Amino acid sequence: GDKVKGQVVIGTVQGDVHDIGKNIIKLMFEVTGFTVHDLGRDVPLEKFVEEQLKTDSDIVALSAMMTTTMMGMKKIIQMIKEKNPDVAIMLGGAPVTQDVADLFGADGYADSAGNAVQEAIKMISRLRELQNRQTHKL
Repeated sequence: GDKVKGQVVIGTVQGDVHDIGKNIIKLMFEVTGFTVHDLGRDVPLEKFVEEQLKTDSDIVALSAMMTTTMMGMKKIIQMIKEKNPDVAIMLGGAPVTQDVADLFGADGYADSAGNAVQEAIKMISRLRELQNRQTHKL
């Protein structure tokens, strides 16, 4: 149906101006029915946290094309999880691997634009399952 699948905050981390991959993934999310809040490129770490809290987005998608900027992803994950542990965080970009995503504490990883949407749908399903379990416990 036309139901919105979820909301995503997306951006390229501070210090990184490479945004072609992010722009492709943003488009893929929009075409698939997600509401996307695009922060752009070279985004200050705190801005991801602020935007997630403001929009109550289900997913925060972080992109980095350089190893040096990739390190900021770990800080963003910690900052977001402190404020809202119920948000899913996806990582992507050339230097990022599944091992890096696991090490940083991300909930998902996409190695390509095609996989990003599939991964996001899985992440939203897991989030909704957890929310349903918590609701039934109350």
